[in-house]
Amino acid sequence: MEWRKAACFDTRALAVLVALSSVGTSACSVFDPGLLPSEGGGCTGRVPPARVADADAPGDETYVVVLRDILIDQRGEPGDDPATAPWRDIGFNLDNLCTTATEAATECRPPSEGLPIQVDGNDGIDNTFGNSFFPVLSLGAAGIDTDLIMTQERGVGAVLLLIDDWNGEPNDSRVTVTVTQTVFGTPGAPGGGPPNINIVGSEAFQPDDSPAPPPNWDGNDYFWGRSDTFIANDVNTPNVRVTTAYVTDGVLVARLPDRTPIKLVGTTLGVEVTLTDLLATGNVYEMFFDPQPTPPRVIVAGRWGFNDMIAQGPNVGVCIGTPLFRTLQTILSNMIDVLQDPPEEPDPNLPCDALSVAVTFDGYVGRFGGIALGQDIPSPCP
Repeated sequence: MEWRKAACFDTRALAVLVALSSVGTSACSVFDPGLLPSEGGGCTGRVPPARVADADAPGDETYVVVLRDILIDQRGEPGDDPATAPWRDIGFNLDNLCTTATEAATECRPPSEGLPIQVDGNDGIDNTFGNSFFPVLSLGAAGIDTDLIMTQERGVGAVLLLIDDWNGEPNDSRVTVTVTQTVFGTPGAPGGGPPNINIVGSEAFQPDDSPAPPPNWDGNDYFWGRSDTFIANDVNTPNVRVTTAYVTDGVLVARLPDRTPIKLVGTTLGVEVTLTDLLATGNVYEMFFDPQPTPPRVIVAGRWGFNDMIAQGPNVGVCIGTPLFRTLQTILSNMIDVLQDPPEEPDPNLPCDALSVAVTFDGYVGRFGGIALGQDIPSPCP
């Protein structure tokens, strides 16, 4: 994929970026499955199923979910009605408010006077990332969406969820979820069982020293997680494990620790996403017990702090100290619409410091092979 560093951008690119500083004013607030429906603006809000009340016995099997095919560009096809853009139905109500053109309720103060506020999508969805961010991102990292999808299809950089204590039924009041990302994936051995491979760093080889083949995505592939997401290379001590997730009507709802790192590794670019108010939800029952013609969609949503976003500039070709980097700072500061760490009650006097984010992945069944050395996020900047 052709890569363009910030230093290579001409004045036309900068002009486009400046123009983009005023886009995204129709972004829609996203409803967080863990929050109550909003009472403001006549919006009931889109929420996930609530936790079932009845206690149940934990299961004794580990279910492996691999998330690939990230959807970053959520604007829809050129010429489509903006009212039907995909971003409007992706995410949750993060601020528990319904912000519309006529009901300007916000949890914080917009960054600049005179700029239109970011409004919500359908049912109170907050997803300014999906509505406004991709055009800016694509100027610094042309093709980032297709590159990340292609890399994940090879088994690299997909999100890997290990689900324990699930009873395997559509309803389970408490399950355990471990989070990592894939270093590589490869088909299991003929007849079942793990493949016969040799691991060297971040790569896997067959006994004849040829590279291990990529996954078949048929449910029998084995995936290795990043060793830096486990303590002391011990699979029993992951950095991120939550015991308060649950499954209701087949849907997994997992609220993850703030700033859990999600490293999206491409071939010549990448990005580390660290969200607060982080939530993942998707129909895992369909994956394992009720397969459908298409893989179920898993939503990952949260709040991406302004400083954390800016820090990723070099990883997507927006190099520190360049005019493009300074322009990016200005554009993003005009997009932020939520608080990274909000108080219990919204305070419109607090300055916004984060961007509402929601993306989707397709969920696939896999098997866990172990851990290996994770790839570095490539950076085209000096």
